Amino acid sequence: YSCSYRRLCEQILKCEKNQERPHLFDDNEPLIRLYACLIVLLTCNKIIDLIACYNQLRLDLNSKPFIDIFVQNYGIVSLYRWLRPPSHHKRLIFDTIDLLLLLCTDSKSLRPFLKQLSNDTWFHLLYQLTQQCNDGLGSSTNLSNIQLLLTPTFDLKTMEKLGILFEKLSELTENRRLFSKYNFLYIFKEWKQKFVNDSPFLVLNMKSTLLNLEQ
Repeated sequence: YSCSYRRLCEQILKCEKNQERPHLFDDNEPLIRLYACLIVLLTCNKIIDLIACYNQLRLDLNSKPFIDIFVQNYGIVSLYRWLRPPSHHKRLIFDTIDLLLLLCTDSKSLRPFLKQLSNDTWFHLLYQLTQQCNDGLGSSTNLSNIQLLLTPTFDLKTMEKLGILFEKLSELTENRRLFSKYNFLYIFKEWKQKFVNDSPFLVLNMKSTLLNLEQ
């Protein structure tokens, strides 16, 4: 199967004459564009092609109907690959988190999307991401230069995006067990204290998330 998918990926990424991007990314049928992107994300390793794929998905996921078919086809499976260590790539991490944020848009697919993330596999991955954030902070309590203390992979803006995702996930009461299992309450309380002056938005998200989890 892997060989077949790789060959299919090569065909998808071929550009027609006088075209600069794969023609399937511009197909009029949303489902074809989606399948083309998912196959590329699952099989391709060339950063330039992956970035083109992410750009197309970012554009399409501004449409609620496209969000619906993305969730219905379990598109998040293809995103997991680029968040999971050790296959981290700075640009792809940012792009993946951006897509997860677009999927948090209020729509009929929001709850099904959150349910797809509500398992040990994804919560363990999210825990690993928060640990990378915390590792970048070190033990310093001087927050005046907080941007310099963060790892190159994570900045405050990225952490704010993760905060939105955590807040949405905390709205599902069945997720309390998973948040507790991975000690997220401690992490959220730590973020709420450390970023009180540097990111009011993140602090507000942490307060809301903790309120949902402690009710």
